[in-house]
Amino acid sequence: VGRVSMDLIVADVTDLPLRIEGLYTHLACSDDPAVPFTRIQLERFAEARAALTLSHLPRPLIHVASSAGLLTRAERDVDLVRPGLALYGLNPFGNLPAPELTAAMTVSTRLNRVERFPAGTAVGYGSTYITLRDATLATLPIGYDDGLSRALSDDWEIVVRDRLVPLVGRVSMDLIVADVTDLPDVKVGDEAILMGGGPGCPAHSAESMASRLKTIPYEITSSFGGRLPRVFSAADEVVAIQSRFGSLGLGFDDVTTSSETPATTDNTVSN
Repeated sequence: VGRVSMDLIVADVTDLPLRIEGLYTHLACSDDPAVPFTRIQLERFAEARAALTLSHLPRPLIHVASSAGLLTRAERDVDLVRPGLALYGLNPFGNLPAPELTAAMTVSTRLNRVERFPAGTAVGYGSTYITLRDATLATLPIGYDDGLSRALSDDWEIVVRDRLVPLVGRVSMDLIVADVTDLPDVKVGDEAILMGGGPGCPAHSAESMASRLKTIPYEITSSFGGRLPRVFSAADEVVAIQSRFGSLGLGFDDVTTSSETPATTDNTVSN
């Protein structure tokens, strides 16, 4: 919307019982500071704001910036910002540094079966994985209906007892299988971190999962769905738990969770 278009909008609003509550734009290329189109968009938006100011209508709420625009201070004279990826502590600039951010999302579950199998055992739909040795396999109650991409079948590693172990076989709707043969004393109930985990945790990040899947982190964070309870923590303490069934008591301990903490803290979050 430029000056001419805003003039037409102002004329319509003046003649009707309407009120402009907000005026905003969405920056198409703010995640790449080298692209000049952001400056062009801001210039057009400034023209629209000027037209609205000249109309003497009440000033609406002004907002421009998503995560990338917020971090680059694309527009200062605004009332609101719209951070998305940055709320997870993830970098909207790809390989460019964003030191203000700390990753704040962990996806975790617990082993619900641990059993020994002989060499030659087929695992999962399609028998895409065959054990080459006597193996200890663990099943975990999470699958593609929860947001874990089926494309990660036989191609992802999770953390159990502070070590990376491979997923084997296909990711199914509700279950995955991990090879935990080399983990001593592994047992049902052990936590498994599928993504995140915070500083010092060897689990892969959301960016790593996105790279593996040839997509963007936005798709990863938005994929993990409503079946997973959200556990919010701050200063290493759980402050809220939410699920598709509403808020849950702090004593809730489901097998599959996702945690989130404010991206401005050093705390990890499980979701």
